[in-house]
Amino acid sequence: GRMHRAAMIPFISDKPERDEIYPKELDLLQGIAMRSAKIDFLEEQIRRYVLKISRQELATGQGREISKLLAMLDSMERIAVVITRQILPLIERKKQVQSDFSSQGKKELLRYHKKVGKQLDRIKQMMATMDLTLAHKVKKKKNRYARFNSKMRRQHLKRMLDMQQKSVETHPIHIELMDALNQINIYSAEIAKTILKNGHQDEDASANQTPEPVVPTEKDRPAPKTDSKA
Repeated sequence: GRMHRAAMIPFISDKPERDEIYPKELDLLQGIAMRSAKIDFLEEQIRRYVLKISRQELATGQGREISKLLAMLDSMERIAVVITRQILPLIERKKQVQSDFSSQGKKELLRYHKKVGKQLDRIKQMMATMDLTLAHKVKKKKNRYARFNSKMRRQHLKRMLDMQQKSVETHPIHIELMDALNQINIYSAEIAKTILKNGHQDEDASANQTPEPVVPTEKDRPAPKTDSKA
């Protein structure tokens, strides 16, 4: 969440920004770098722990859970890489261009950035609650946001063909930024798909279990008939 929000600020503001949580100690980019390092450290520790467990004898279903965790870690790592290695380098490139996005282009980028941010918020809540409803929503929104991305791209190219100066000068950065945001959207959906896949397997396993036979107790057995003539 915070890394994603912070990474967009330099594209829409020329003012020097400070970190959201540690404004006195860190500027915006230092805050992003600090969180990226924390994520890398935590991911590495979790991955080592999971791999250590996987070498032990596992109970039924634990192997699937480990695979699920590793798949989600991979997707989360890819999201962090997109921010640090694709989006952040574009900030310096935009400074060198010395031209701002067109007003319409800036609005489109902000709208798409906000939509992708909502996906990350849903992922965060989904992983805390394992709410499959949220997972379905992330998966559904992924396709909708991909269509939105295509629409915004067409509008940008139209401005290019109209030779609007700002659109021409910032064209490569605009397209690469849209591509990076789209990748975050895709990786978010991959996390949701992983949870849904295993969630359905768990439901199917429960549905396919053979119910245990009910053994009648003494109380359930009918009382023997007595001869009324005796």
